[in-house]
Amino acid sequence: MPDLNPFKAALRKPTSATGALIALTLCAGLSGCASHYQHVSDATMFRKSGYADVNVGPQTYEIQYFSFSRGGLSNRPPSYELTLYRAAEMARQQQFVGFQVNKTSNNLSDDYSGTKTMMTVTLTNTPGPEGYAAERVLKAVPLEYPEYFK
Repeated sequence: MPDLNPFKAALRKPTSATGALIALTLCAGLSGCASHYQHVSDATMFRKSGYADVNVGPQTYEIQYFSFSRGGLSNRPPSYELTLYRAAEMARQQQFVGFQVNKTSNNLSDDYSGTKTMMTVTLTNTPGPEGYAAERVLKAVPLEYPEYFK
């Protein structure tokens, strides 16, 4: 089944600069509640937005990103994309070309105050057609969600 999210598709598939710009322009609107992209400890995970990660195997990590939102579903923060960003950071830091997403889950809190994304990724030098190139993600996510990188 083809990926219907143009932002995710743009991160995966090689395109011209113009094509990437068009794909990013077509993406969903920015979230209404700005949080900063930051590391948080497990102890503070549900009090402020940010990521936490743990090594679970050779070149394999579980990454969690929790985002708070004000205004309900229409202003849902991009926790999935920010989790991808963390995976790309880890790949670059460890000198890998990219990563594969092995498993993912998204949970919306009962009161719509935030979302939590859990993702298991494997860092690799051959991300393949369903994988992500780290440099593409590191460039695209801050362009799409600049309010998280202030």
